[in-house]
Amino acid sequence: MKQISILAIVLLTTACAGFKLPSSYDSNESEGIIDILQDVRNLDCSEEGRSESIKELQESVQWMRLYTITKGSEDVYVSLGIIDQTVNGLAVRENMSTSYCNLKKKTLEVQATDTAEAVMKRF
Repeated sequence: MKQISILAIVLLTTACAGFKLPSSYDSNESEGIIDILQDVRNLDCSEEGRSESIKELQESVQWMRLYTITKGSEDVYVSLGIIDQTVNGLAVRENMSTSYCNLKKKTLEVQATDTAEAVMKRF
């Protein structure tokens, strides 16, 4: 019986070794993701304001990624990677139409909202 108990403990311990818990609540991460969400909602897709809006959004995402790397919040960092890819796609695109920018803005709103909800609901 003792051998079975030891075997069960070893199996349970190794089975849980790859499981990672979500990172805990952090007010700085909450503020950072809300800044990103606000920058997304304020993204100006007009010809005149587009580049400045994209630059502000890139800076917010970069700050948040640096913070999550330093803190070790892998779950948030992964979610930010998706947002970062979309933002960088906007930044490198030349001759972007307003329609294209608006479609990407809608995509970013979904991505940032989903990430913000996940970050804000942690405990």
